[in-house]
Amino acid sequence: MLMRFESSEHGARSFCGRCGSSLFCESTQHPDQIDIVLANMKQPIDRPPQVHVYFDDRAEWTQVNDGLPRLGGVSGMEPVKPDSKDEG
Repeated sequence: MLMRFESSEHGARSFCGRCGSSLFCESTQHPDQIDIVLANMKQPIDRPPQVHVYFDDRAEWTQVNDGLPRLGGVSGMEPVKPDSKDEG
């Protein structure tokens, strides 16, 4: 069962009502896009990941070395500089 939570004045998160897994997010600040949690995808996707949104809100222990653009800030879509821990 798909559950939806209005997580802020500009966004909503959808998740599994049985296990609680986060599935995707929608934002009024970029209404033409849906942010999908790729870790939930079992089959190959039809294109490679293109960008990290809300990058500055990630867990501190997360390391990202893929070279994709990183967006964050209030809108989740503003460019952010990489941390030194991610450049290795």
